Amino acid sequence: MESPLITQATAGEHVVLNVHGELDLATANQFREQLTAATGSLVAPTRLVVDLTDVQFMSSSGMAELIVAHERCKNAGTPLIVVANHSRVLRPLQVAGLDALLTIIASVNEL
Repeated sequence: MESPLITQATAGEHVVLNVHGELDLATANQFREQLTAATGSLVAPTRLVVDLTDVQFMSSSGMAELIVAHERCKNAGTPLIVVANHSRVLRPLQVAGLDALLTIIASVNEL
């Protein structure tokens, strides 16, 4: 299992987490820590953008962390936006019904 590489950048009113690699049980803690740090510093109208374009695999553990981050953002009044454009990420989100809960866009250019 490949550990994810997660980098954070700020672009205007967006805090962007770029995730590369695999999001599964073995890497969920690292993903959680990065999401927690990012959501803890958000102030409206800043938006958290989680870019999953370069994620090779995502399990239910990764999806669970997105749900928790979504709730944190919702409670803080700041939107969470997920960037996903490949079936390896989109399909699990759709099967779990998370495409109805999360704001999902195909590219950061849509921001």
